[in-house]
Formats: sequence, structure tokens, C-alpha cells
Amino acid sequence: MRKPLFCFERLSNIKVMLLSGIVFLFGLSDLKAQPNTNNCLVSSYDISTGNDKVWPAKQIIYSQRDPLWQISDRSPVFGGTTGLPMQAITAYLSNWGTQTGLWLSDSSNHAAPGIYANAGTYLTFKRSFKICGTGVVNFNLEILNDNYIQSISVDGVPLTGAAYNQTATTTAANYMNKWTVPAFSKTLSTGVHTLEIKVAEISSPNPNPIGLSLVGTISSPSSIIVNDYNSPCLDYNCVTSVEGLEESSLRNTLAQNNPNPFGTATSIAYNIVNMQQDAFVAIYDITGKELYRQAITEKGKGSISISGDKLAPGMYTYSLIVDGETTATKRMVVTK
Repeated sequence: MRKPLFCFERLSNIKVMLLSGIVFLFGLSDLKAQPNTNNCLVSSYDISTGNDKVWPAKQIIYSQRDPLWQISDRSPVFGGTTGLPMQAITAYLSNWGTQTGLWLSDSSNHAAPGIYANAGTYLTFKRSFKICGTGVVNFNLEILNDNYIQSISVDGVPLTGAAYNQTATTTAANYMNKWTVPAFSKTLSTGVHTLEIKVAEISSPNPNPIGLSLVGTISSPSSIIVNDYNSPCLDYNCVTSVEGLEESSLRNTLAQNNPNPFGTATSIAYNIVNMQQDAFVAIYDITGKELYRQAITEKGKGSISISGDKLAPGMYTYSLIVDGETTATKRMVVTK
């Protein structure tokens, strides 16, 4: 009998609960800031669509999944919330306008030829970013989209005013003519934040393409933005200790699989300190396609055993996703 891909092991979370209580007792004044090693904190940060995750950023090729932009919500006609969040996929349509940011959709087929859309059919694109400290963050965005922008939100709160959305159109205006969104600023505190852009479609009796292309930056004069393009900064934490407590006791963590490379089986350890809704570990192939997912239902330390029987030799990535946010992504290699 072949082994299942995942074998789930729970460990005690009593220590984590105690540590959380100690953190609360000490208070924020005891948190020590992590030095800005490897230039992890920057004043300006590129959030354009279609970039890889290595600094300096380079464009990925068409039909690959964008490692930094996700589909966070979509209409039932696309399949609803099934499989979300998922990484957006780069797409190409000959009559779409071009700019530095590549076009994204939730699948190649929905970019071309398109989808049979009802009025208000939508895809919501999400880009997460992390800052260390409290300060003003400026947003500068240029957008092409098909068909129109219904809303732009930061941390789930839509920007107000007609200047930050568009109206439906039957012309090529929105997908050929770049829209410079009026610059806006938000005062944000330490943590992971999200920019979400909701693209809606018009009703059509024929397949109608839907997608987003964005060129943009976020910036802060205080240099508090984490440059997660830079591989040493992928797991950058804004604090290191609370009077001797280990850094890993204060945040969700994902360990490197062991052994790596592996042939028969490997184990992935994790520690979930903060979780409001759900969490899972997902495995992806080199194109970014999700192959497998293992749900995690409780906080605390645990591990997942992965069988190599169902994976072809090659390189894969795996991620810990907590409450829709990617905590960490690591590489693993399968050999036979």
C-alpha cells in the first residue's frame, strides 16, 4: 500500500500558551527591534504585478503564477471561494494594453477567451506587504484592467470617493489607457498589511476577458517597509526577544523540511502562535501550481510528514498560510 502524501502529528501547545501570557505580562516596551541587516527595511518598495521574488525583481514569464499577488475573492461563476486564496496567474491577450506590470487573472482561460459574465462578476486581487514600525505609507499606482475597478482597499477598508473606482464600459478605455490612481497615504502599524483591488466585469453573451495589470510602489520616509524580494528577508521579524524569550515563540514559523533533499519521506515542522480562522501547509510545483494542501486546525507546534511516492523528482516549494496570509515559503528537493 502506498503511503499518503501527508502524515499529521500534533505536539503540545502548552508552552506556547504560557509564553503568550509572559509576552502579555512584559508588555510591548520589552520588545527589542531587530537590526536592519541585509537591507531588509527600505523606503520604497515595488508592488508591480508579474515580478518574481528575487531582488532585483525580474518579470516572470506568461502562464506562471505570480508569487506575490493572490486572488483573495471571486464571483460564484469562477468557482466562488473554493481553493482561495490562490496565486494569480500571468496572462496575455493580444488586444490588451501593455506596460511594465504583467496582466494577471485567476486562470489563462478567463483571460482568453474569457468568461461568460453576469453584471458585477468580479475578481479581487491581493498584495500583502509587511512594515516594521508605525508610520505613513504612500501608495502610487498605475492600472490597466478589464473591465473596471469596483474598489481599492487597504486592510479590508475601501478607499472612499469616486476618484478611487471606475464605471463599467463597453469601450477599450480601461484595458488600453493607463489609469493613474490619485496618490493616497495610510498610517500603518507594525505587521502584515494588504492592498486589494476588485476588478468587475460587465454582462456579456460571449466569453469576456477579465484581468489586472499594475505598476506601482509603496513608500515611507521612515524606511519601515520589509523588502521581501530579498531572500534573506523572507522571514524578517520586527522583534527578536522579550527579555530572553526566543523570537520563534512570538510569531508563526515554518521550518525547513528534514531531510532535504529526500526520496522516501520528509518532515515539515511548524509553530502557530496567532491564528483567528484557519491555517494550512501547501505544496507547489515550480510553476506555482498548488499540488497538495494539509489543513491545520489548532495553534501550537506540530509537524507534517510528506511521502515522496507521489512526487516526481525535482524542486518544489511549500508555504504555511495562516488566515489567508503567507507566513513563509521554503524550497525542497525530491530525489529517487
